[in-house]
Amino acid sequence: GRAWQSMAGSRFRYYMVFQSKDLNLPGAVQFDKFCDLMKNL
Repeated sequence: GRAWQSMAGSRFRYYMVFQSKDLNLPGAVQFDKFCDLMKNL
């Protein structure tokens, strides 16, 4: 995920989103939390 994030550049954001599992990965979010983030933009 960090490699993709660094390649995206400063104008874009990269998110690791998992549908239902909480894998405890740094920076990863579950789908429902990601949807909430997008709603609040």
